[in-house]
Amino acid sequence: MARERRKSKRVKGAGRAALVSLTDVDIAECMLRDVSPTGALIQVEDPEIIPDYFKLKVLGARQVMKCRVRWREGSDMGIEFFGS
Repeated sequence: MARERRKSKRVKGAGRAALVSLTDVDIAECMLRDVSPTGALIQVEDPEIIPDYFKLKVLGARQVMKCRVRWREGSDMGIEFFGS
């Protein structure tokens, strides 16, 4: 059995979010597959256009999180939140 390496428990659930560059240029929309206080699993339509660092804006929420990509596999990406 694989050892769980996540720092925080993730909550499953789908939701829509927008990816925005650190300079506030729209990049793409994505689907949130799961989320935790420290990161998330997202699915994007065109992963090649997604930079390693960006902001995540969850639709319907006020908070914007700065993110870094931790891993990529097909259209799935594991991201980690950082900063404010």
